[in-house]
Amino acid sequence: MEERLLAMVVTKIIMPKGSNHATLNEGDLVVMYYIQNGVMVDWTYTIHDHMMKAKRANGFQASICGAYLQVH
Repeated sequence: MEERLLAMVVTKIIMPKGSNHATLNEGDLVVMYYIQNGVMVDWTYTIHDHMMKAKRANGFQASICGAYLQVH
């Protein structure tokens, strides 16, 4: 998969963030590496961990994150 397209999928769909989607952080790069190299990933833990961090961050608003975390 082309790296720019993969970066967009990671930052906007798999691990969205509240601000600049063009800037990749360390977590985004790790997820991209895993996908490109076929490394097995526990997606449930990865996405749950990302949502917990997003809940603690100031200014991050995501309705699905809030709905999920109210259930769990």
